[in-house]
Parts: sequence; structure tokens; C-alpha cells
Amino acid sequence: MKSFYPMLDQVAKGTAFILDDIKYDLNKLLSLTYYRLGRYFSTSELAWVLEHNIPDPIRIREADLSDAILLAYDKEGRLTVIDGRDRLAKALIRHWPSIKGKLVTQEDLNEVKMK
Repeated sequence: MKSFYPMLDQVAKGTAFILDDIKYDLNKLLSLTYYRLGRYFSTSELAWVLEHNIPDPIRIREADLSDAILLAYDKEGRLTVIDGRDRLAKALIRHWPSIKGKLVTQEDLNEVKMK
């Protein structure tokens, strides 16, 4: 039986992320937002995300900047990167003023929360 999530079979199984101490299923979120239109976000406003967790240089070099990053607001109201830190780092290295992203809503997060 096919999953409701269109990309579930194309993404690594078992991938999760934690936002504000809650665990979420990244695969389902990627699928849920697959057809969503993105918009551009300021790279300088997102640079803080890399202060404590710098992506691997190989991943940065190989990052595909044509793919949108996923963003959400944390409990402190800051815009943070859920998926795409390597792309953000590459965009900052290249001095890009903005990067394409998709904003994830609280409703989205509730749908992909892991139990």
C-alpha cells in the first residue's frame, strides 16, 4: 500500500529531528511539505543556527542549493533550520543574501510528532 506521504520511500528511513525537546519524523515532514511553495529567507538572520553546530565540510561542498531548506519557529520565537544546515552554510560561504526555504507550521509539526 502506498503511503500518503509522496516522498517517504525516497528518503532515508528512521530520520528524526528534535525541536524544543520534542522528537519529530523528518521523513514525514519532508513528504508533507514536498509540494509546498517556498520563499526566500535572509541568510544573515539564520546564521545563528550554525554557531553551535557546524555541518561537515564535505556535506557543505556537496550541498544542493536548489533544494529548499525547512524552517520553523522555536519556543523562543527564533526562526531555526530543521533541515538544510549544510545548504545554509554553503549559501553563507558564497555570500548569498537569501536562501529558498519552506516554513513549517505548528500544525505540520503536530502531524509528524513521534510518540
